[in-house]
Amino acid sequence: MATEIGKETKLKLSIETIITFGFVLVTITGVYFTLEGKIAQAMELPKQDVTRTEFDLRIEAIGNQVLYNGKQLEEIKSTLEKVDQRLYDVSTK
Repeated sequence: MATEIGKETKLKLSIETIITFGFVLVTITGVYFTLEGKIAQAMELPKQDVTRTEFDLRIEAIGNQVLYNGKQLEEIKSTLEKVDQRLYDVSTK
């Protein structure tokens, strides 16, 4: 048989349960208002849009750096081949 809830229904809660419920309610309310404040603050910040020109300049700079690194690697490879040849010459004498 189901229990009906009405004006005469009595609810038994311990002090510990009431305090825990209050603490949880205050915590959730605090988190809500903190998030609401951070969202409002974030909405006021200026947008950091990257313009097409700025994007193109960044891509060009990256491309130039890749080419420079490639030249440096070729120089290192050339030097390594010279050192390898000298080491071979010294070891064969």
